Amino acid sequence: MFELPVEDLQVDGVGDVRLSGLTFSQRLTLQKAAEGKQELFPALLLAAVVQSPKLPPEQWDSLGGINQDAFIKLLDAATKLAGLDRDDAEKKAET
Repeated sequence: MFELPVEDLQVDGVGDVRLSGLTFSQRLTLQKAAEGKQELFPALLLAAVVQSPKLPPEQWDSLGGINQDAFIKLLDAATKLAGLDRDDAEKKAET
Protein backbone atom coordinates (compact mmCIF):
# COMPACT_ATOMS: atom_id res chain seq x y z
CA MET A 1 0.00 0.00 0.00
CA PHE A 2 1.32 3.41 -0.94
CA GLU A 3 1.02 6.28 1.50
CA LEU A 4 1.59 9.93 0.77
CA PRO A 5 4.22 11.61 2.93
CA VAL A 6 2.95 13.78 5.77
CA GLU A 7 4.54 16.47 7.90
CA ASP A 8 3.31 18.07 11.09
CA LEU A 9 4.25 21.70 11.71
CA GLN A 10 3.78 24.11 14.57
CA VAL A 11 2.97 27.49 13.02
CA ASP A 12 2.82 30.74 15.01
CA GLY A 13 -0.71 32.10 15.10
CA VAL A 14 -2.14 28.95 13.52
CA GLY A 15 -1.13 26.10 15.80
CA ASP A 16 -0.57 22.52 14.69
CA VAL A 17 -0.93 21.89 10.97
CA ARG A 18 -0.67 18.57 9.17
CA LEU A 19 0.39 18.64 5.52
CA SER A 20 0.29 15.80 3.03
CA GLY A 21 1.96 15.09 -0.25
CA LEU A 22 -0.24 15.29 -3.33
CA THR A 23 -1.71 12.59 -5.49
CA PHE A 24 -0.86 12.52 -9.18
CA SER A 25 -4.18 14.08 -10.14
CA GLN A 26 -3.73 16.87 -7.57
CA ARG A 27 -0.27 17.65 -9.02
CA LEU A 28 -1.69 17.77 -12.55
CA THR A 29 -4.43 20.14 -11.41
CA LEU A 30 -1.83 22.45 -9.82
CA GLN A 31 0.37 22.36 -12.91
CA LYS A 32 -2.60 23.31 -15.09
CA ALA A 33 -3.43 26.13 -12.69
CA ALA A 34 0.15 27.43 -12.98
CA GLU A 35 -0.02 27.30 -16.76
CA GLY A 36 -3.32 29.16 -16.67
CA LYS A 37 -1.81 31.95 -14.55
CA GLN A 38 -4.01 31.08 -11.59
CA GLU A 39 -2.77 31.54 -8.04
CA LEU A 40 -0.70 28.42 -7.50
CA PHE A 41 0.40 28.80 -3.90
CA PRO A 42 -2.98 29.16 -2.16
CA ALA A 43 -4.18 26.23 -4.28
CA LEU A 44 -1.16 24.19 -3.19
CA LEU A 45 -1.93 24.83 0.47
CA LEU A 46 -5.59 23.96 -0.05
CA ALA A 47 -4.53 20.64 -1.54
CA ALA A 48 -1.75 19.87 0.95
CA VAL A 49 -3.18 20.91 4.32
CA VAL A 50 -5.12 17.99 5.71
CA GLN A 51 -5.60 19.15 9.29
CA SER A 52 -5.59 22.57 10.91
CA PRO A 53 -7.98 23.02 13.80
CA LYS A 54 -7.56 26.80 14.07
CA LEU A 55 -7.61 27.97 10.46
CA PRO A 56 -10.23 26.86 7.91
CA PRO A 57 -9.06 26.26 4.32
CA GLU A 58 -10.73 29.37 2.91
CA GLN A 59 -8.43 31.53 5.08
CA TRP A 60 -5.07 30.14 3.91
CA ASP A 61 -4.64 32.86 1.30
CA SER A 62 -5.36 35.55 3.90
CA LEU A 63 -2.68 34.08 6.13
CA GLY A 64 -0.07 35.12 3.55
CA GLY A 65 -1.07 38.76 3.94
CA ILE A 66 -1.21 38.67 7.73
CA ASN A 67 1.70 36.39 8.61
CA GLN A 68 4.00 35.98 5.65
CA ASP A 69 6.60 33.97 7.61
CA ALA A 70 3.96 31.39 8.60
CA PHE A 71 2.65 31.24 5.03
CA ILE A 72 6.14 30.68 3.63
CA LYS A 73 6.90 28.01 6.23
CA LEU A 74 3.74 26.13 5.23
CA LEU A 75 4.36 26.71 1.54
CA ASP A 76 7.92 25.38 1.74
CA ALA A 77 6.75 22.21 3.48
CA ALA A 78 3.83 21.74 1.07
CA THR A 79 6.08 22.29 -1.94
CA LYS A 80 8.60 19.74 -0.67
CA LEU A 81 5.92 17.15 0.12
CA ALA A 82 4.34 17.64 -3.31
CA GLY A 83 7.67 17.05 -5.03
CA LEU A 84 7.61 20.53 -6.53
CA ASP A 85 10.34 23.16 -6.65
CA ARG A 86 9.05 26.50 -5.38
CA ASP A 87 11.54 28.54 -7.41
CA ASP A 88 10.49 26.76 -10.62
CA ALA A 89 6.81 27.21 -9.74
CA GLU A 90 7.36 30.94 -9.10
CA LYS A 91 9.09 31.31 -12.48
CA LYS A 92 6.20 29.54 -14.26
CA ALA A 93 3.68 31.75 -12.48
CA GLU A 94 5.56 34.88 -13.63
CA THR A 95 5.66 33.97 -17.33
